[in-house]
Amino acid sequence: MPARWIGFLDFNGTLVRDFENGYQATVNCIETFAPKAKIPTRRECRLGKTHLVEFYHSRGVPQSVTKEMVYSQWYSSYHSSCEKKFANLTEGVRRVLAFLESKKIPRIIVSGFAGDLTGYLEYNKLTNAFEEVYSRIADKAEKMQEILAREKVNPQNAFYVGDTPEDVLAAKRAGVRAIGLISGFTDETLIRQASPDFYAENFYDVWDFIRLEMRIR
Repeated sequence: MPARWIGFLDFNGTLVRDFENGYQATVNCIETFAPKAKIPTRRECRLGKTHLVEFYHSRGVPQSVTKEMVYSQWYSSYHSSCEKKFANLTEGVRRVLAFLESKKIPRIIVSGFAGDLTGYLEYNKLTNAFEEVYSRIADKAEKMQEILAREKVNPQNAFYVGDTPEDVLAAKRAGVRAIGLISGFTDETLIRQASPDFYAENFYDVWDFIRLEMRIR
């Protein structure tokens, strides 16, 4: 029988509170390519788009440094940071995952993370918590639409939890309910400008939304 509901989730900044790992990776990128450049504050990183090469160019990184070079350095630094100290799960994640599992609702990660998530899921004892895990996804809306069509699920019976304006917009393009996590990589102001269906500080708020607003009981 096709699933009646689907829960889509981002990984970085959403399931895990890894902003500090990401911030250190951003600092390392700038120090590597522009040693004399001014290091951005954490606030500036939350307001900026540190996943875009233009952010680094605006900080003094030479124009000759390409997106591929920045990404390679950033992810190398991120992985090294995680090896020293990986982030904790966002509050309430286990409760939401357990609730969805109890209702036999598929839990699917759709992430742009440029790497294999297996080790990070193992670290947090989440290896068997998801039916499907997708990383390196360039178009999250397209991937969600593909899964919804395959499972014959009405988009309004699905939700996506993400921590960036791009996540919110991807959810809207896919037609699913957009839950904007305001405690991840992006400043709350930018999340609100994207107008998600619901704002969440943590996954306890997500739990309230899917039970009370989406009426998943």
